Amino acid sequence: MAFNAGQTPELEDLHNCCERSVLETYPDVAHARADLLQAGALFVRLSGTGPTLFAPFPDLAFAQRVQEQLQTQGYEVYLSRAIHPNKGIVSVF
Repeated sequence: MAFNAGQTPELEDLHNCCERSVLETYPDVAHARADLLQAGALFVRLSGTGPTLFAPFPDLAFAQRVQEQLQTQGYEVYLSRAIHPNKGIVSVF
């Protein structure tokens, strides 16, 4: 609903019904989630049915610090930003 209204959704409203099962079944995904949180992410969620995780950040500099830390640990990390569907293009940092 928030996206349709052009608003940012509240983090606690973002749910994925597959997340618990994936984290319990695939310890590597659970470990990556823990590493994201330890690196500074305040919120981490599973994207789709996994294994991709996402974490929103308040600003680009903060996200870049977390990205660099996770890359040194061997993770493949991409920075992107959410767009409203009416804009027509995807912006990547």
